[in-house]
Amino acid sequence: MDHVRFTFKPFFPIRRCNNNTAVPQFPAAYDGVITVAATDLLDHKAPFSNYGESIAISAPGVNIISSYWGGYYSIASGTSFAAPMVAAEAALVMSLGINPDDVIRHSAISIDKHNPAYNSELGAGRIDLLRAVTVNSGHLPPRRHNVGVPE
Repeated sequence: MDHVRFTFKPFFPIRRCNNNTAVPQFPAAYDGVITVAATDLLDHKAPFSNYGESIAISAPGVNIISSYWGGYYSIASGTSFAAPMVAAEAALVMSLGINPDDVIRHSAISIDKHNPAYNSELGAGRIDLLRAVTVNSGHLPPRRHNVGVPE
């Protein structure tokens, strides 16, 4: 872990987990690492995503449109798509002088009601970039649960 801390300082290491288990995975479960679970469009846990105490936050990771070889685009799924979204959020809030370790969890949208079998096991919820960048502005948008998702 010393290598991870040294390599990423002053950045926050972000790790994905995709074994559909609650067993902590390393190096993702080390202290100081933001461990990411994947969700689908309706904020349900992705079937391949890990869950449990070591998960810090969730992010979209199912049916993500991404660039592909040869200048094409493709639709793919994986925690390897969710983790970069959290990394981007961390970079964005850091550029505003905000500590990502504090704001990412605080600004997340609760997804527990959409995941009763995984209640409190998908971290603080799904990332919300708008809330994250406005948390210190004094104009924090109200905490939402799911915008545009049927109840």
